[in-house]
Amino acid sequence: MAVASQGEVRATIYGARGSLPNPAVSTERYGGATTCLGVETPEGIPIILDGGSGIFDLGLQLEAGSARRELHMFFTHTHWDHVQGLPFFAPFYDPAWQVHIYSLGERRATVREIFQGVYAERFFPVPFEQLDAHIEFCELPFDDTVQVGSTRIACCRVNHPGYALGFRVDHGDRSLFFAADAAPFTDMLFADKFHVRERERDPEILEQMRALEQRVEAVVSGTDLLFHDANYTDDEYERLFHYGHASIRQACDLATRCAVERLVLWHHDRRRTDDEIDAICAGPIARAQAEGLIVEPACQGTTYHLPLGSRAITKSDTSPTNRTPE
Repeated sequence: MAVASQGEVRATIYGARGSLPNPAVSTERYGGATTCLGVETPEGIPIILDGGSGIFDLGLQLEAGSARRELHMFFTHTHWDHVQGLPFFAPFYDPAWQVHIYSLGERRATVREIFQGVYAERFFPVPFEQLDAHIEFCELPFDDTVQVGSTRIACCRVNHPGYALGFRVDHGDRSLFFAADAAPFTDMLFADKFHVRERERDPEILEQMRALEQRVEAVVSGTDLLFHDANYTDDEYERLFHYGHASIRQACDLATRCAVERLVLWHHDRRRTDDEIDAICAGPIARAQAEGLIVEPACQGTTYHLPLGSRAITKSDTSPTNRTPE
């Protein structure tokens, strides 16, 4: 993860697969690693959003190339596919690193206790207490703001079982928003448990959902780059709306309402091949582009360049398939 130049913010996709890694020939274009996005600020402080299996490669790059041994890790939530790469994250085993971890807490456990659980003896042979890095934990409420150097990270509640966050990252005049697992606040209000039930009909809950959707839109509004859950087709969403993920159309609608410049479709279904992703995205992408919105599926290995003082967004690619830079 190379440090961004003084004139730009970079966001690199290290994994965008949902639920379970699926590295295979049929997924090599879009990638099979689970959720991890690396943000490189002009000040050289790495910011990591989620720690799925993709964080392994990011950790190796940080160890090899980062001059500043400080990093900040923000977790949308701690379902397995968002933390499963942590035991294999190289900086945790290097005493030179100062690591700050931000996440939602729980009624039954602190943030520290949640992350210590990933290293429980039944799951992994190295106990958390033996990690060499200096690790600090911060419990986030639903609506909070964290300052990392000159970069501002604002969070808001998004709709997913067990609770989850979305993050807006602002540096200078450039911005992005990241919501890895997020259904719209329209059909169900997810809380601390997984529910299989009918759509919400309680007027008070519906009013609460409208307020939460407005909060999301306010945080997303005007961002240059939106990474958003788009796991389902419309038909799949109708059958599985109680799972807490969005459809491609719903992600496009949110981006349009919020005047976003570019939308990157996140959380590819673990079973979906590259060709199947192309097929289900073609129609929504064409409709969005007709309205002036750039939409594309997340590709593991793609870096988005956001130069300060400009509205331009360009791409480069570091994946083994060596796609041509935009």
